[in-house]
Amino acid sequence: MTSIISSDSAETASPTGRERRATVRLNILWNRLRRGKAMPSMNDLNPDNLPVSWTQCFILPLQDGEPEMFDFVGSALASISGGDLTGRAVTEISDNTALARTLNAVPAVVASGAPQIVEGQASDTDGGYLLFRAILMPFGSDRRSTDTLVGAITYKRVDS
Repeated sequence: MTSIISSDSAETASPTGRERRATVRLNILWNRLRRGKAMPSMNDLNPDNLPVSWTQCFILPLQDGEPEMFDFVGSALASISGGDLTGRAVTEISDNTALARTLNAVPAVVASGAPQIVEGQASDTDGGYLLFRAILMPFGSDRRSTDTLVGAITYKRVDS
C-alpha cells in the first residue's frame, strides 16, 4: 500500500526538536529555497546542501506537464530500480518499485505546485521488499510553473 501525503500536513519536528525524516527536512529546504515565490528554480538547488545523499535523488524534466526521460537517477535509487535510468524514459520503470510509486504523485505535484510526500512498501530488484518514504518537489525556471521535478527516496529493506 502506498499513500500520498500533502506536504503541508506533515509534522515538522520530533520530540527532541530535530526532525529525522529526510522527506520533511527536504520539504523545509524547498520552502526556504522558494524565497516567497511559488516554487524554487533549479538554479537554487545545490546537491551538496541537501539533507540526504544525492545518490538517493532523481531529476525529471517535464514536457508539456508530463514526465518523459530522467535527467539523473542517483546510484542508490538505481540499485533498487533495476539499473541506472538516467537518460531513459519513465515508461521503463518496473511498476512496483519505490521510484514508480513515487511518480504516482506527479499529477498532484503538477496540479498543486507543491511537494508531495509518498510512503509505502515496494519491491526491490532482488525480489525482496522495501519500506520507503519519498518526496517529489516541483521546480520552475520562471519560479511560477513546474517544468522539472526533483525527488528523493529513503528506504530500508524488510524481510518478506
